[in-house]
Amino acid sequence: QPRDEDEPQFIENGQALSAGRGAYWIKEGWRLFAAQPVMWWVCLLIVFGISVVTQIVPVLGPVVSAFLSPILWAGLLLGAHGVRQGERLTVSDTFAGFRTAPGTLVGLTLVQFALVVAVVAVVMVLFWSQFSAAMTGALGSSGPSEFLASLGLALLVLALLLTPVMAACYFAVALVAVGGQGVFAALRMSFWGCMKNVLPFLIYFVLIAAAAFVATVPLGLGWLLLVPVIVTSTYAAYRDVFYADEA
Repeated sequence: QPRDEDEPQFIENGQALSAGRGAYWIKEGWRLFAAQPVMWWVCLLIVFGISVVTQIVPVLGPVVSAFLSPILWAGLLLGAHGVRQGERLTVSDTFAGFRTAPGTLVGLTLVQFALVVAVVAVVMVLFWSQFSAAMTGALGSSGPSEFLASLGLALLVLALLLTPVMAACYFAVALVAVGGQGVFAALRMSFWGCMKNVLPFLIYFVLIAAAAFVATVPLGLGWLLLVPVIVTSTYAAYRDVFYADEA
C-alpha cells in the first residue's frame, strides 16, 4: 500500500535506541490509554469475552482461539495507532484485524506455531535419551539427580532457542497490521528490531514486572490499568523502533 506523504520514514529492520526508551514506551502507552480509558476497557472486555467463549468450545475451541488471538491483537494495535493519529477509539476497532490482512495474520500464526514446534522437537531429540531413561526407570541409583540436571539443561536450551523465536514474533503482528508487511518480512524485521534493542527491552520488562507486582497488591485492581498499558506500550515500542519520527 502506498505510503502517505506525511507518514514518517519507515525503517526496515528497525533502529537501535538508547536504554531509556524502554521507560518511554510505558510513558507513551499510558498517554494513549489515558486518552480514552473507558473505551480501552470496553475493547479489552470484548476481546476477553471472545477468548473465554472460544476456549470453552470442546475440541475446536482452542484452535479457533489460537487463530483469533493475533487478529484481535491486531485490532487493538490498530486502535492504538488510530489514537496516536488523533482518532477516537471505537468498538469497531476491536475487529479491525478482520478488515486488515486477516489472511496474512492467519499465515503468521501458522508459521509462529511451526517455529515453536520445531524448537520443542529439537530439544526433545537432544534430550530424548535422558527422558526415556527416566520414564523407564533405567537411570540407576543416580537417577533423580541426573534427571533433574538433564531437565534443567533442557529447559535452558529451550529458553535459548525460544528467545530468537519470541523476538521474531514480538512485533510481527504490528508489522503486518500497521506496517503492511508480509509474514516472513514481519518475522525478520521483528527479530532484528528486538535484537538491536536488548537494553531498552530489559528496562521495559523490568518496569512492567515491577508494575505487575504493584498492580497485584490491591486485590489485583491495578491490572485494570496495567493490561491496557501493556497493549498501548507495545504499539509505542513498535512505533519507536520502526519509525524515524520517534527516535
